[in-house]
Amino acid sequence: MSTAFNREKIAMGCWSIFRQGNIFTLLFVVVGFLLFHFSEWLDIVFWESFFISLLLCFPIFLLLFFYDYPLHIRWFLLGPLCFAGILWYKCLLLSMAVYTICLYLLAVTVLWGIYHFSGAGHISFSSQLMHFIKRLTRASDSSSANIFEQLPKALILLIAMQEASVSWQEWTVSESILSHFVFAFVLFFYSYTIHQLFFTWKPDENIDNAKKITTQYVFPVERVYLVVLNGCNKEQLVEAHTPFLDWLQRTGTSWEKAESVYPADTKSCFCSLLTGTYPSEHQINSHLGNRKTIQHETILDVLHQAGKAGMILAEEEISCLFDKEARQAYVRENQQTDNCRIEQAIQIAEQDNPDFLLVQMTDIYRTGMTCGVYCDEYLAKINQADQMIAQFYHQLDKLGKLNQAVFMVCSDHGEATGMGGRVHLSHKERYISLLMQGTSIHRGKVVTTRPAIVSVAATIAYLLAVPYPKQAKGPVLLEGMITCQNEDHQFPISGKDKFEQII
Repeated sequence: MSTAFNREKIAMGCWSIFRQGNIFTLLFVVVGFLLFHFSEWLDIVFWESFFISLLLCFPIFLLLFFYDYPLHIRWFLLGPLCFAGILWYKCLLLSMAVYTICLYLLAVTVLWGIYHFSGAGHISFSSQLMHFIKRLTRASDSSSANIFEQLPKALILLIAMQEASVSWQEWTVSESILSHFVFAFVLFFYSYTIHQLFFTWKPDENIDNAKKITTQYVFPVERVYLVVLNGCNKEQLVEAHTPFLDWLQRTGTSWEKAESVYPADTKSCFCSLLTGTYPSEHQINSHLGNRKTIQHETILDVLHQAGKAGMILAEEEISCLFDKEARQAYVRENQQTDNCRIEQAIQIAEQDNPDFLLVQMTDIYRTGMTCGVYCDEYLAKINQADQMIAQFYHQLDKLGKLNQAVFMVCSDHGEATGMGGRVHLSHKERYISLLMQGTSIHRGKVVTTRPAIVSVAATIAYLLAVPYPKQAKGPVLLEGMITCQNEDHQFPISGKDKFEQII
């Protein structure tokens, strides 16, 4: 059993590496170049030229590693590709181009096709195939499956390596060094300019820490419950049949333009949610954070220091962000479906009675990855999530846990057509759902300001009257709260607004 577990961990680690476009590009090019010259493996001169080509192309590898070309700016890669073809036209081989395309399609089919098709057994093969092809061509993130970013990068590097290899064998290395230097310089200037002009969709980040509010202006709150809809597309959430979430919105406060963080990756978003700071600071900004743990203070740490209990119920991808000691204290891992996770959350609320409980729901995101966002299956999964959240809320109410409590629902990020790599915040990934309901929360209020999920940690700390996490940047969401001086405080909810009547 231990061996099987270790194999699974290794497989997941490899998967996390290969799904990242920048790492995949480098590995694909090196392996592809070697396979293309398979017949020369017994020649010592070839291996000399191979290592020389790696050395000469290292600056180009480095630039294409750090400069992503996601979304619409991936088309700007045609510029460097054309320049490489003109500069090194003697080494531009049609056979290498065809070989690269075929090898890439084979690699991406093996890496992504098996993952894609295995999760959608109830859907016809033709529908799965069409959706898979669309995701390859429309991918918004810099994953290994973004065909219009990966192929130009791979062709640029293979042409450069081929030229360097031939130059070494023909004793014209000095000319090759000069041409590679010129190309690297032009590529750097070009990439820097393109990113300055067109890489403009990243949300603004607060530089200063969240302002401390020394006086408690809201009614006392004893517990906070937070349900996180992992990767839920906000537009489809509005379209779906969600009677309970609609009721929460009518009896609470919602934010129309709440934003995720950049990159909009599950791990980085959850770290920002718990620490209140940005990926640029907590440094967990991709799925490659498998061996990293959160180094910054989280809302769970703050609650523990204040003598209160905070817990999260999430999958292994999130629990691995914590060290072993924190996992024993804060984290309950559950790899099963959302329904099982909600049942476990109810059990935790009844037996452990934490002051703060976060529950991650993942079925919506998995369905979107497999079937796409714009399909009936995705809407049906949102409706099921709505029913499960209603069940959770109903059980909490029966247990008396919602007296002097706040119930929150949000997404960590949206979902578009990304394949799960370094997500780059297309419009559908950037904006998230965010609503609060309960003690001290306005009823039926819609806030039009533009907060980010980094505000959640400070808001929870404020509601539970504990200090903010040390690096928290997001301001407290005071717009949705009723102050003690405000006369509009009607608690508890009763009568025609009772949720049992609309479920």
